[in-house]
Amino acid sequence: MYMTANMAPSMKYQFSILLLCALFNSSWSCTIEGNKTCGSTCDYTDWAYDADCRRLSLTAVPRECCMCQTVDLRHNQITVLNDGDFAEYSDITDLVIEMNSMTDISPFAFNDNSRLDTLYAQFNLLTIIHTNNFAGALNLRQLFLNNNNISEVERGAFDGNPNLEVLFLSSNLLTIIHTNNFAGALNLRQLFLKDGL
Repeated sequence: MYMTANMAPSMKYQFSILLLCALFNSSWSCTIEGNKTCGSTCDYTDWAYDADCRRLSLTAVPRECCMCQTVDLRHNQITVLNDGDFAEYSDITDLVIEMNSMTDISPFAFNDNSRLDTLYAQFNLLTIIHTNNFAGALNLRQLFLNNNNISEVERGAFDGNPNLEVLFLSSNLLTIIHTNNFAGALNLRQLFLKDGL
């Protein structure tokens, strides 16, 4: 108690982060240096855990921003989301990855992102939604896949998303939807398919 009582506010913050890291045995990225590194790549807002990485010509997900809760990757050159691209982003709640000319999202890209609430992946070049494509995002509630080139949604595509409530698939190339495509999305309330069938 004495140690934190006499510290400056910024020192208290750093001490708290390091204490949490020690308690949860987190990886390298759970350090104050991780935050500083994110700020050298993206516009990082410390108090909001927000990384604005728009229009930086990025070709891959910046691992140095993994402490962020909100990440905006719009208007970059990320063409594929690979297995584990967000493995260290355990606290991410909102991800914007629209307008990247992205052609594929691996079924394990979000394997460890149980806090992810909203994913914006519209205005890309996606062609298929794989079985269990977003399985690691158990608490995903809103998913924006509109304005892509999606022609196929595989059976069980949303089996790993029991909390999905809103799904935008409008303005794609879909010609058929199977009845069990959405079986795993038990809480789906709104499905947008305009200009897609």
